[in-house]
Amino acid sequence: MAINITSRKETLTGNASSNQVFTVPFECENASDVTVYDPSGNKMQLDTDYSVTNNTMPGVSSNTITVTWIGTSPDGTVTFYRNSERTQLV
Repeated sequence: MAINITSRKETLTGNASSNQVFTVPFECENASDVTVYDPSGNKMQLDTDYSVTNNTMPGVSSNTITVTWIGTSPDGTVTFYRNSERTQLV
């Protein structure tokens, strides 16, 4: 399966809540394709700071992935990047 845009950037607001769930408006196949930065610009670590679910092609919810913060989410703008291969496994 090919995707039209291999990189995406989205920003959402964290509210310093426990295990906050972000619905990010793009799809990806591999959780490792998603990079997350906190409001200070610090790169967060997959499976340490956040987890990614609904990352299948197509996703359970069309055109979205779910990023769940592990612990308390940051307060402010959280940045989500996706860098994917042009072709994904079918």
